[in-house]
Amino acid sequence: MNVKALNAKFEEYFGKSDRKISHFLAPGCLKLMGDHVDYNGGSVLTINTPMGIIISISEREDDLINLQSTTENKVVEININDSLKFNPTHGWGNYPVAVIKYLKLAEMPLKGANILFTGDLPSREGLGASAAIEVATGFAMMHLMAKKIDRVALALLCHHAHNEFFDDYSGIGVHFGITNGKAGHALELDTQNLKTKHIEFDTDPFEVLVITPGLEREGHSGIGDKRKDECFRALMILKQKMSIQYLCDATFSDAEDLIEDEVLSARARHVVWENQYVFEASEAIEERSWGDLGESFDASHLSLAGDFQVSSEELDLLVDIVRMIDGCIGAKMTGDHESGSVLALVLKEHFDNLKAIVTERFQAIAGLTPDFFHCTPCKGVHIIK
Repeated sequence: MNVKALNAKFEEYFGKSDRKISHFLAPGCLKLMGDHVDYNGGSVLTINTPMGIIISISEREDDLINLQSTTENKVVEININDSLKFNPTHGWGNYPVAVIKYLKLAEMPLKGANILFTGDLPSREGLGASAAIEVATGFAMMHLMAKKIDRVALALLCHHAHNEFFDDYSGIGVHFGITNGKAGHALELDTQNLKTKHIEFDTDPFEVLVITPGLEREGHSGIGDKRKDECFRALMILKQKMSIQYLCDATFSDAEDLIEDEVLSARARHVVWENQYVFEASEAIEERSWGDLGESFDASHLSLAGDFQVSSEELDLLVDIVRMIDGCIGAKMTGDHESGSVLALVLKEHFDNLKAIVTERFQAIAGLTPDFFHCTPCKGVHIIK
């Protein structure tokens, strides 16, 4: 969507004004490798998606911030002078409010604004939709205040805002990828020291596909919170027996031999192995060894579905179907059963055949219609000109 069309869309919701309208795009972000590792002190390998969240913003003369989404009917209105708190009636609006609150706490000179959110990034599919909303909000507000943007600092602020506002303990990998990713590259991030490595990621003649299962997501079972708690408990056990700071500092033998509880041992094994798969996948991409990358995909899925138990029947079925089709050399889930998708590394020339077969078989067995997205690595949050 070009600037002229974005301006027209903004005016549909907020009316015409002489004030400048600015537009920004925050891409989605998916973890090629490193699921459930970044909140355990490990590394994560991400790429940004072509789909994203577009935010259009115009300054107001008062202290109100009006948040509007093209997919929601209600306007979320806040006053920058108020104490900003989580409000169940705000729904999706809590994500931008969280970032605005922490910009305020950082003593930024906030301004009133009309803000419109649009875009094509699916929510609850493990593609970083909430993080994209948060980063887009921070980036747009900083531009409105004419502040120089430090992308690392922005990722840290948005990540901190999310965790504090929602009483969460998510890792920083997706926020960091959305702020710091480069077009045509994967981003390897060490979450302990924030050291990064941008790796050229031209998979030709293969491509990364994102396949969503077409589920109607219902509620929140708390599986992610439960896994984080289990990882913390595993870490506490290991800390009694050895000197480590994060679960990723342990070895496979530590997880296997020093944790008697079978469930906690399994959770720790996944974290240790998945962290290693990040480095193996990075090396495979650097060497253009796509067969090795596909093997890393397969191994990661076994760990996520087995030791970490965050997959679902639908995601496992999709992975199994995709793997059996000519042209696919690896597939894995990303996210969890509440908000997960399947990543597949496939030959481009086989896409049409793969899509037809996967759709037919998945509909026949699961009664669901999957969606397919081509995923060429895209740059991080930016202004649309």
